[in-house]
Amino acid sequence: MVESCDAMILNKFGACEAEGDGFVSVLADAVMADVPTVIGVSERKRAALVSFVGAPVESLALSATHVVDWVYAAIRSKPD
Repeated sequence: MVESCDAMILNKFGACEAEGDGFVSVLADAVMADVPTVIGVSERKRAALVSFVGAPVESLALSATHVVDWVYAAIRSKPD
């Protein structure tokens, strides 16, 4: 299902996800399918997210406009 998404926005990467539960399977599918994903994460859980993703993650400004611009740019940069 995730493979058919242009992009994905998840509320947060929290304690459940850091422990391998919650939305971790959906996030794993998105990472494997190279789906641009926006996910809220606290500074305390950031290291767990980076470890899970296996690559650096990009921080976005806390601005709806900035997030939307990033999502559109990520979608446009994906190969067809």
